[in-house]
Amino acid sequence: MEKSFNLMMFRLHQSSRSRLRPGMTKAGLSSGQPKVLLYVRDHDACRMKDVSQYCSITPATASKIIEKLQRDGFLECSRKTDDRRSVFLHITKKGEEALVQWEETCARLEEQDQFYDFLLRAYDNLNEGKGDEQGA
Repeated sequence: MEKSFNLMMFRLHQSSRSRLRPGMTKAGLSSGQPKVLLYVRDHDACRMKDVSQYCSITPATASKIIEKLQRDGFLECSRKTDDRRSVFLHITKKGEEALVQWEETCARLEEQDQFYDFLLRAYDNLNEGKGDEQGA
């Protein structure tokens, strides 16, 4: 069988989704939401633009994910009185609890640290020169 990096990445993605989806569902989350919650937890009072850039998603996608997380009680939004246009994101207790469940699910995967280091190097190499905030 010929080695195909792209095929292996696709297979890895599909396998990880199949393995992680039940834990995500149990936590009350859907695709795309854990990474947004993680970012907001670690960057309290961030803006939607920050989430979009960090998660490498379009502003429209970030908006949809954030609206659903807010509607489901995982996130809260606030505004400063002097700037009503800017919305600041905060994780709720329910969001914190969902992330604990999600992180427990992820911790069950073996060889996580080595694979993370490899993926971070690959991500950095693929985004070289883009000026993105690196790391996850």
